[in-house]
Amino acid sequence: MAVADGKRRPAGETTVLIVDDDETNLDMLTRRLSVRRFSVLTATSGEEALLLVKNELPDVLVVEMPEDF
Repeated sequence: MAVADGKRRPAGETTVLIVDDDETNLDMLTRRLSVRRFSVLTATSGEEALLLVKNELPDVLVVEMPEDF
């Protein structure tokens, strides 16, 4: 088991944090990644994502970019 910030998870398991305020996007990406055996965390705001990052230490972040970026 790998240990990250006191949390145990299976060795080799990749955790992805998806940040998007659109629930449809979150659901679609969560289902697609879960089928491929990724552990998926979701957040609908930057503030929520920061709390998750502090507690869960994901391996990958997928972040929605603003349309006017």
